[in-house]
Amino acid sequence: MRYKSQTFRALLVAFLPFLFVFLLIGGGMYFSFLLSFRERIASDKHEVLARVAAEMERSFELIISHGQNTFADSQVAEAVRERQTDEMRETLRAMVTGMDNLEYAAVTTPEGTVWATYPHSPEIEGENFADRDWYRQVSQEGQPAVSEFFLRLTKPQKYTIVVAMPLKSGGEVSGILVLQPDLGVLFAPLRAPLGQGYIYAVDKKGHLVFRHGKTIDRMIDYSSVPAVQRALAGGEGHGVFYNSLEKEERMAAWIMMEKYGIGLIAKEPTSVAFAPVRRLAVMVLVSLLTLLFFAVLVFYRLVVAREQGRDLNEQLRRRAELERGLRDVLLLVNEPGQDLKNFAARFLEVLVERSKGWTGIFYLLSENGTLDPLVSQPHQAGAPSFPLGEGLPGMAVKQGRVLRTGEIAASTRLSLATGHGELSPQEIIVLPLRHDNQELGAIELGVPEKLDEDFLAYLEMAVDKAAASMVVFRARNELESQRLLTQLIMDSVPDLVSLCNVHGTYLTVNRALSDMLGKAPQQIIGLTYSDLLAPEIAERFQAQDEEVLRTGEMLVVEEETMSARSGRQLRLMTIKTPVLSADGQVTAIVSVARDVTRLKEAEARLQQYVEELQQHTEELQTQQLEMRVLMTHLEEASQAKSKFLAAMSHELRTPLSAIMGFSEVLLDQLTGSLTEKQREYARNINASGHHLLDLINDVLDFARVEAGKMTLEYDKFDPALAVKQTVDMVSEAAEKKKIALSLQVEEFCPAVVTADERKFKQVLLNLLSNAVKFTPLAGAVHVLVSLVTDRRGPQFPMEEFLQVEVRDTGPGIDAKGQEKLFQEFSQLETSVKKSAGSGLGLVLSKRLVELHSGRIWLASEPGKGSRFIFAIPVRGPAAPKE
Repeated sequence: MRYKSQTFRALLVAFLPFLFVFLLIGGGMYFSFLLSFRERIASDKHEVLARVAAEMERSFELIISHGQNTFADSQVAEAVRERQTDEMRETLRAMVTGMDNLEYAAVTTPEGTVWATYPHSPEIEGENFADRDWYRQVSQEGQPAVSEFFLRLTKPQKYTIVVAMPLKSGGEVSGILVLQPDLGVLFAPLRAPLGQGYIYAVDKKGHLVFRHGKTIDRMIDYSSVPAVQRALAGGEGHGVFYNSLEKEERMAAWIMMEKYGIGLIAKEPTSVAFAPVRRLAVMVLVSLLTLLFFAVLVFYRLVVAREQGRDLNEQLRRRAELERGLRDVLLLVNEPGQDLKNFAARFLEVLVERSKGWTGIFYLLSENGTLDPLVSQPHQAGAPSFPLGEGLPGMAVKQGRVLRTGEIAASTRLSLATGHGELSPQEIIVLPLRHDNQELGAIELGVPEKLDEDFLAYLEMAVDKAAASMVVFRARNELESQRLLTQLIMDSVPDLVSLCNVHGTYLTVNRALSDMLGKAPQQIIGLTYSDLLAPEIAERFQAQDEEVLRTGEMLVVEEETMSARSGRQLRLMTIKTPVLSADGQVTAIVSVARDVTRLKEAEARLQQYVEELQQHTEELQTQQLEMRVLMTHLEEASQAKSKFLAAMSHELRTPLSAIMGFSEVLLDQLTGSLTEKQREYARNINASGHHLLDLINDVLDFARVEAGKMTLEYDKFDPALAVKQTVDMVSEAAEKKKIALSLQVEEFCPAVVTADERKFKQVLLNLLSNAVKFTPLAGAVHVLVSLVTDRRGPQFPMEEFLQVEVRDTGPGIDAKGQEKLFQEFSQLETSVKKSAGSGLGLVLSKRLVELHSGRIWLASEPGKGSRFIFAIPVRGPAAPKE
């Protein structure tokens, strides 16, 4: 029963459009045929009427020409001028008896008075007819004219028309000839057969003149008849009109004989005229219905066949849909520049959409062995985490197989609120994310219907491909991070560093080299020596590379000259190191060029860097088969930087700790008393150790900030207390220089701010240390804490900011010094001579404040001290307004 119902519905769905088109086309053909056939019948009637009109025109022309020829005779014309009555009556008799269609004739004076008639009519001779329409027309136009329908005065009286024409002699009108035709003969063509219809004539006022089979004994006005109205309006045509007297439609055709003022109208009932059309229409309609019947049978068989194959087509459709989903996943994985969370959210969205699920959660396996929810679809806060082996996600990952709940008890089902009430998924499916026996996480889906095995198999395939792609995706992100870190290391080196292939094409350059060439790194990569350098220098560099390629060993060019973009001549010592593949072939060349004037003081550091870079490039070779050459070298350079920073942290911190510890032992005179000179040496050792440790910490912090790995730990704290604690940390140094150190907290300062308290103190301590360091003896340092209103950026609303100002009475800073004060490794000339530093303190402070969505600035003039101010949001992180 259900199959038949589905078949019937499918038949309706498939047949209704066809039926609509069929009825539209069939109806159009039917009505088009009907209209064209009706038009043909009407045209036939009109052709009959046209032939009748032509015959009548010939009759009128014959009457007129007969009269004109008769009175063209000179004797007849003389009789008219002399008004010879007997001669004229004889002439009129000859005319009337000589033509079958004439029954009366008369001649009038130019003034319209009748003076001769035939048959003789004494009752009208002497009568003046100047008031008649035919007289006025002939007198005014001088041409033959046909009168209106009128009741004649001669016996027997009857309604008739006359044809009048001027009689001229010597160019002057000598009289008017009036001829009365026999209407029965004149309108004989109107008796032409017209089926069950008839033809009648009217004058120019719409009065009935002639109708076959009807005796006209009175004036009958047809001017209100629609066909007569159209004929009197001029021209010819045909149409269908409703006769209210006969209660029927009639087909009519009309022609107006403008020259003679006679209108001809043919009429026939449409029931008779269009009877053949209706018979043919019935035949066409029966044919169309028969065709429709057979079309229904054909459609029914087609629909039954389609319904029988619906299940197979549905399976193919679902497979195709899943394959499209897999392609979507692969395209999604290969998109550059996206993070793992964004990938997981979009991948989960694809799975939920393809499975027609309601909910989905993407779990990521953390380092501590728990499955933590990364994203959910739709988003839901508070999704729990699961240890391995616990809960459905934990069990699925630990067992390495798909787990599904089947039917869920109604009391434990997840409910989703909708406009129709609450709905619950029928099944929960958990698919583990594994690749090469490595657990990555799991995906949990809630579906409204139980999925079949084929669909589940495709779902597993999608998750397997996503897991494999996820490994590549994560490796690519790690590689990109290492590349950025490697580039940061290279850019932090003041030497001119480049990586070229064996053809002299630049693969990587650092910032120092790009600045020297006056181009951005992206503009240099892909160019050769000859594209960027003078011909003699390019040839020299190419010869050096060929030497390295030939020997496979490092080449040291002790000294060579080169012009910078600024025009300054550089004296460089260049070291070119080959990058060897696993089979010992040179695949690239690393070039490091340094100004000779700095070489001696940095020789040890340069050698260490070259060795580390050599080690780095050798390690990069192991991944050359999987990655492109450029990406491989960047990754190993990043690893080298990480090792360098780790070694720097370990190798320098360990001996420094011992040095500072022993120096403090000496200062405390635990090993015996010291002389004043020895104590001074010990203090210098301790201070230098602390200074070097600060330099190391600054470099490491700066590297973390530049690599984007510096994170903030937001917490709520009392800003006034934090500022006071930081001020206390420099109070001892201020007392040694007799500097007046003061703190002012304004009344409306917030009691609590949300920020990273340790980073907040680090920024303030850096500003206070600089203020105390550069303020002369007996100077003053003042700290002001206040509340201001500001915005984080153009897309953010106004909000409250905590502002801290450090004001000193130091030497001040000119405008040129202020421009480079927040640049990396920059120090003012006036301060270098008095105090040493890394040049990173203010840069780190600026980056830490910007991480808080705040800003830092200064106001200073030489000789008037300096004011360093920074401001951070009171309420912590915030999203931009819509």
